[in-house]
Amino acid sequence: MFSIIDKSPNTACASNFQVRYHDKWVNLKPIEGHIYVKIGDLLQMLSNDRYKSGIHRVRANSYRPDLGC
Repeated sequence: MFSIIDKSPNTACASNFQVRYHDKWVNLKPIEGHIYVKIGDLLQMLSNDRYKSGIHRVRANSYRPDLGC
């Protein structure tokens, strides 16, 4: 129902998390010492679809195996 993404610049997930904004995929820039908590799906469910979850994706990491990013 929610995702916690460590986007610290030193992690494999630093540039792989994207959100859909105005029909384009946008990378979320890493901020040192911060994490992203995506609660859109949970909020959509709790609000009975009054609030919609944002579309997001995590791109595959081509140089390392899937680390759960």
